[in-house]
Amino acid sequence: MVEERSDDTTDEFILGNAPVEEMSELAILYPRVSDAYGLALNWSWEMKTLQGYFDAVQMEFTHASLKNSVTFQFKVAASAIWIFRVTEVRMKGR
Repeated sequence: MVEERSDDTTDEFILGNAPVEEMSELAILYPRVSDAYGLALNWSWEMKTLQGYFDAVQMEFTHASLKNSVTFQFKVAASAIWIFRVTEVRMKGR
């Protein structure tokens, strides 16, 4: 299991391994995250501030058929982790 938490002093992401008994189920806290269940991680991006602090990660999960995908962004702000679902904004006429 991967642990994502924020550093209170820098508002920076910390990624590491966490024992299962210390984890809470993400889908209980954020039900929309369950949209990614059963999908494979297709890609992920580390995001950094202008000061070089790692403060977000964005991940796309995709079905093997490539017909179903979901993208989430995990962002540290004010010593908390915020989760956003990323959607495409299509240009008019396309």
